[in-house]
Amino acid sequence: MKTYLCGGINGLSDSDCRDWREVAKSLLKTETLDPMRRDYRGREDQCVDEIVQGDLDDIYASRFVLVNATKPSWGTAMEIVYAHKDNKIIVAFTGDSRVSPWLRKHCRVFPSLEEAIDLINFAATCTASAMKLPYLGPLSGLGVDVTYEEGAHA
Repeated sequence: MKTYLCGGINGLSDSDCRDWREVAKSLLKTETLDPMRRDYRGREDQCVDEIVQGDLDDIYASRFVLVNATKPSWGTAMEIVYAHKDNKIIVAFTGDSRVSPWLRKHCRVFPSLEEAIDLINFAATCTASAMKLPYLGPLSGLGVDVTYEEGAHA
């Protein structure tokens, strides 16, 4: 299972682009797809097709999309749309930022990176048989195959 690391790059510093992704890579229990491995900053106008297609390929290859929504980004918003249309599980973190209704509609939203990662790690390790619970809490609506069977819980 893979997680695409979605967040702003264009016009941001190395630290803004990389720091949260490095933390995510160290905490996620899934394989990660980091668009920074194709760093096109400074050449965006010459590499439009490569940037967009590389990001789309990563999104389509992933089960989860982890979104850094602490700063508005056109690219991030577009990636969320494509991930949503492809039925990916999209989990965003916002920090102290105000949350757009559009983000809430298309993502599970958490204030911190660590909380978002906890949900992805939980969802990635769940199996349908382990999820036979009467209350599914944060997994409901995530597209995870869960089944409730009467008497299956302790």
